[in-house]
Amino acid sequence: MTTLAVPRADNPLLSVVMVTYGGWEWMKESLAALAEHTDPVYEVIVVDNASPDGTGERLQSEVTGITLVLNDRNTGFGPAANQGAGLASG
Repeated sequence: MTTLAVPRADNPLLSVVMVTYGGWEWMKESLAALAEHTDPVYEVIVVDNASPDGTGERLQSEVTGITLVLNDRNTGFGPAANQGAGLASG
């Protein structure tokens, strides 16, 4: 298992909120691209909507530097996005 380290700014200028329901490979590739190609002036908040494929658990164990919300049920995209935005400080 390889750990993906996403940089986190102490005082972020920008908050990136991502909502997922499955799609571990897409999440991993998106986070890796963000970390590789963007200056670290941001924070990343990921809300997992009870992914049935283990995406939430993999985010928890294989990614560092993000704020992760693990919902116990799929609340839908809008409510989950608002949930993430409520944690944003950038």
